Amino acid sequence: MTAPDFLAAADRIPHGEPILDRARERARLADQLRAAAEQLTQVHA
Repeated sequence: MTAPDFLAAADRIPHGEPILDRARERARLADQLRAAAEQLTQVHA
């Protein structure tokens, strides 16, 4: 990714949006999905 590409992408991010909060929320949801998948595989094992 070139610098102009990066700047263009950064401009598309809404200003003041809590990017880290969104990342933490996605990580939390991913952990929940992983735990649910493990439970399903244990039930069907």
